[in-house]
Amino acid sequence: MKKFVWLLWLLTLPALARESSPEVLHSDKEKGEFVSNIQVMVNAPYEQTDLVLDKFVRQYKYSLDSLFDWALVGMNLQGEKDDMINIGLKSHTCAPGSDQVDGVMDLYVTILQLNFSGTTYDVTIFKKQEADGTAAVYYDMPRCDKVIDHANARLAMARADEHTSMLTLDVHFKATQPYNLMSRKQYRDNIEWRLVQLMDNLRKEAEGRQK
Repeated sequence: MKKFVWLLWLLTLPALARESSPEVLHSDKEKGEFVSNIQVMVNAPYEQTDLVLDKFVRQYKYSLDSLFDWALVGMNLQGEKDDMINIGLKSHTCAPGSDQVDGVMDLYVTILQLNFSGTTYDVTIFKKQEADGTAAVYYDMPRCDKVIDHANARLAMARADEHTSMLTLDVHFKATQPYNLMSRKQYRDNIEWRLVQLMDNLRKEAEGRQK
C-alpha cells in the first residue's frame, strides 16, 4: 500500500511542476507613484515565451480585439461592472512600423459616479533585445486625459533553464489628482490584480503553445 501511495505521488510531480502562479514580489507607493514587481515562472522554453511577447506587442499595436481572446482575458477591460472603476477599451491606432499608439477608452469611476467617455491616451510600446541576451517589452503611457498622470512598465524575459523561462514585470503608475489619493489597498484591488492576471495569461499562452 505504501509503495502504491509513493507511486501516485511521484506521478503527480510533473503536473505540480507545471503549475506556476504570478507572485507579487513588491507592491508599494513610493514618491507619489504606485510600484509593482510581479514575477512568474513559465514552463516553456525561452524561445517559446519570446514568440508570445512578439505576438503581444504586435497585436497591441495593430489588432487590439485579438488580445481579448487571450492576453486580456479576465481583466474586466470591456466595460464589465467593477466596484471602483469601469474600463472600456475602444480603439488603438498605430501607423505601420511605428511604436506610437493613439487610443481611446471610456472610464467610469464608480465610487465617485464620474463618467469619462472618449478618454484619449498615448502609448509607446516596443520589444528589444538587451545587452545581456534577455528580451524586454517596454510600455510607456505619458498621458491619459483627466485620469492617469503616467504609467510605464518593463516586462523582462530570461532563460531559467532549457525548458523554462521567467517573466518579470516592473510597473510605475501615477493617477491624476484626486485619484492618486487612492490607498495601497485600492490600487491593489483595482490596478495590480489586472497586472497579475496579464502575467498569468502570458504564461498560459506560452505553455499552451507546446501542447
